[in-house]
Amino acid sequence: MATGAWIWILMGSVNESLGGLLSLAFDESSCRSRFESAKLLKPPNHTPSPYLLEKLRSYEALHQKCGPNTELYRESIRQLTSNRSGGGPTECNYVVWLPQHALGNRMISITSAFLYALLNDKVLLLFFPDCMNGLFCEPFPNTTWLLPSNFPITHVTSIFDKDPNRYGNLLRDKILRNDMNITNASIPLPAYLYLHLVHNNNDYDRMFYCEDAQLLLRQFPCLDTKDAAALSDIIRVKPKAVLVTSLKSEYFERIRDTYYRNATATGEVIGVYQPSHEEKQFTEKLDHNVKALAEIYLLSLRDSLITSQYSTFGYVAQGLGGIRPWLLVRLDDENLCLQSSTMEPCFHFPPSFECKSRRELDLGSVVPYVRHCEDKAGGIKLFY
Repeated sequence: MATGAWIWILMGSVNESLGGLLSLAFDESSCRSRFESAKLLKPPNHTPSPYLLEKLRSYEALHQKCGPNTELYRESIRQLTSNRSGGGPTECNYVVWLPQHALGNRMISITSAFLYALLNDKVLLLFFPDCMNGLFCEPFPNTTWLLPSNFPITHVTSIFDKDPNRYGNLLRDKILRNDMNITNASIPLPAYLYLHLVHNNNDYDRMFYCEDAQLLLRQFPCLDTKDAAALSDIIRVKPKAVLVTSLKSEYFERIRDTYYRNATATGEVIGVYQPSHEEKQFTEKLDHNVKALAEIYLLSLRDSLITSQYSTFGYVAQGLGGIRPWLLVRLDDENLCLQSSTMEPCFHFPPSFECKSRRELDLGSVVPYVRHCEDKAGGIKLFY
């Protein structure tokens, strides 16, 4: 009997188990983020259906049976190297994912490929180039989803402490003095200060604990700190942060300067941060992808999310966080953004024909739960 059939896909543009979505057959040493990342997320608004959980457990068993280093996998490889189709029913069928474009696109396409494999009883294997090694936990127990390196088809191809408004550095550079009245300052001062109250702070940072420092700090409408718990007993103001993720630094600088020049009307503590600005996209570099993945997860933890049009980077973040983002679509001069109806990503370039008749068809008007995207003309997405 034939044991292997291969499909290749090149795709372009709580609690610890997340309600049973993740297998409990792992220990914490297997992959640290598997357990810790779930604790950072807000409790989900939806519970997985029994059917979905059953399919996931069934898939895990299939992957263990047919995955790399199993006899069925080796038999499938032998069939593959023979350049002959087995024909007829097969016991193990595979989907091999190949990377293309940047990390946001890759994560969405991996998700889509897995859904395809899940619904079609196929085994998903991923070809990870060096620039993706170690980015993700292994999702299935006692097996791997990575395509082995000996696969016969050889052509398969510190953010906060650098803050410019860090209190200790401003003291060090004599821009601030603890005994000064900021209304009489001879140079413009920032609208907020960053208080670096962590283990690697310096003597200037630790001046925060001095009584005269508090007299100075009370004059600033906004303070931000790495240790909000230590600060809360003193200022009794809830801190807020604006996280900017972009290849360019200009957006961060404009937003930061806005808070630099203008205090908030509510007296809220506002910090503006940009973890990285690579200026160019280096998709084939591991360190670039590590930064991108970290920023996607940071975005997924936000209370509110604003994304630009067509952003697959944003799509992944809103999906991980279960967030309905605000989209910068500029409806008119007064309405610059709108809130998405769902957290689903947009399929930018869907087919435009009816499969049976091969006639041109607007797939965004066929069923009520698949409609046109708010941010991409011609795109479609799920609504519910």
